[in-house]
Amino acid sequence: MRNHKYGEEFNGIMSMLADMGAVIEEYLKDRGIAILMVLLIWMFMSTPFAEIILTLLIIDIYYKARGKVSGKPEFKIDTNALLYILGILFIFAGIYWLISEYVFIAIPWPVHLIVVGLILIIFGGWVRRSGR
Repeated sequence: MRNHKYGEEFNGIMSMLADMGAVIEEYLKDRGIAILMVLLIWMFMSTPFAEIILTLLIIDIYYKARGKVSGKPEFKIDTNALLYILGILFIFAGIYWLISEYVFIAIPWPVHLIVVGLILIIFGGWVRRSGR
């Protein structure tokens, strides 16, 4: 028999997190607070990928509050090609980090970003040439 107590606790936690998100979203509608949050994120976060994602989320919240962003995306993404490219990207990134771990060289984050950027550019050109 299933215990419904845990489901109620989960719903309570989720509603609390939703309320916190709504309060944060209300504050991020202000331009000064949004800029301050982006600056604090870039100063105190340790990984650039998290910084980029959080910055994009703050920009999205800010522009949606201003009514400048429509709910529908303007471009279509081919899901199969995207999954294929992401899979190959993860394989190359895994190989890259595996090699860097066995070589025992501390590679700084900007080098990681450059390598990932180059891989994305190469795959973007490859997809464009293939006719998609």
